[in-house]
Amino acid sequence: MARACWLETAAGQVALEAGDAFLLRPGEWHRHRPLPQTGWTLLWVCYHGEEAIRWQRESLYKLDGNQPVIEDQALFRAQFERLLVSAERCQPGNPPTLTYQLLGLLSHFLSDASGTATDEGSATGDEVVDRAVDFIWNFSHRNIDVGAVAQHVGLARRTLDRRFMAARNCSVLAEIQECRLGRAARLLKNTGISISDIAMRAGFGSEEHLRLAFRKKHGIPPNEYRRRHAEGD
Repeated sequence: MARACWLETAAGQVALEAGDAFLLRPGEWHRHRPLPQTGWTLLWVCYHGEEAIRWQRESLYKLDGNQPVIEDQALFRAQFERLLVSAERCQPGNPPTLTYQLLGLLSHFLSDASGTATDEGSATGDEVVDRAVDFIWNFSHRNIDVGAVAQHVGLARRTLDRRFMAARNCSVLAEIQECRLGRAARLLKNTGISISDIAMRAGFGSEEHLRLAFRKKHGIPPNEYRRRHAEGD
């Protein structure tokens, strides 16, 4: 993969490649320098506050360096995108769902004294729904539908939709659509690729389907959304 950036911390300087992730501890000095011939898009999340300070103070986790070995980058990115969308939708405060999703990300970086990964737990209280959500956020860029999700978790469509509504207050189809729209919005804000390419990468299948769904949610077409964010509106 192409080298994209240098990351420097108190531990030294390392080269990052496209798709790498890194973790910075609270208060840790750092700087990063993207290579101009490569370019990059940075996805990041900051976790702070009393709970983060308590975790650090009480040594509730063991950190094994800044860079993890992420064996399944597609899963890691899907978890990251789900966390970003949830953070954008959440009300002020620290709802448990965000904490569970963050723990899912941190499990790629953290281990306890025995070296075992941190357990993410159940984000919704329904493990089947959690499995369905993970499947959606891993594969919604493909041509999946409610039936494919139900088959993956081994439930009838109506049963899954009923449990989904109870756990997440939305339908399976709405979750798929939200995932695709969130991915499309980030591509519009952070890249210069064409609307048709974004439609395919986000799982809409066609530019027209993306335009219709995007206008319904945001009230404006994708190109206008991109223009406003480029101007800082």
